Amino acid sequence: MLAALLIPAIVAPSLTSGLHLYLLSFPILGILALVTLGPFMRRTEQRKQNWLNEYGWHVLAPISRYPEENAFIIGGLARGRDAFYYRYVNWQDPETGQIYAFPVNTRFFSALRNQPEGSLHPVWFDPEDPSFFIVSTERR
Repeated sequence: MLAALLIPAIVAPSLTSGLHLYLLSFPILGILALVTLGPFMRRTEQRKQNWLNEYGWHVLAPISRYPEENAFIIGGLARGRDAFYYRYVNWQDPETGQIYAFPVNTRFFSALRNQPEGSLHPVWFDPEDPSFFIVSTERR
């Protein structure tokens, strides 16, 4: 009977210290993932920019709060709470008359968030696959 009362007291500290180490590993793994993925993501974005500079189309298009009517919205229309954070860069192909709306998420830091409607921004995209695009945050 006495042994049954003492065993949980002896085992419990080792379980809680193991639990603390287990819980501390999540923030450490998260920081490690950010440190590892950050340069990889920048390198991937730079490769995308280099490819688009060489093979893609470069256009200047106005930014707006909403996509233009009858526009082909790349990736679909933002809905719900996220819709507030989106801006659209609308461009019309002069050859076909097709309007493209390139959505830009401005939830986290983006210079496009506070830009006035109608300001022109550079867009690079692949004419074969318009979903492969980059919208520059530089205002023209």
